[in-house]
Amino acid sequence: MSAALSIVVPAYNEAGRIGASVRAIDAWARASATPIELIVVDDGSDDATADEAAAAAPCRVLRN
Repeated sequence: MSAALSIVVPAYNEAGRIGASVRAIDAWARASATPIELIVVDDGSDDATADEAAAAAPCRVLRN
């Protein structure tokens, strides 16, 4: 099934909160049965933003 909706989350040094955001978006998508493509764009963070996002829920993480 292809995604009905693409959600792009820009992030920079968000390691402390990106996991909660990604989990909340994933929970909403599951509850609404909306097939989504979740993309987190890490804009050069110098913390663990990309790792935290990838560990939180199924998403694609792009590092810019």
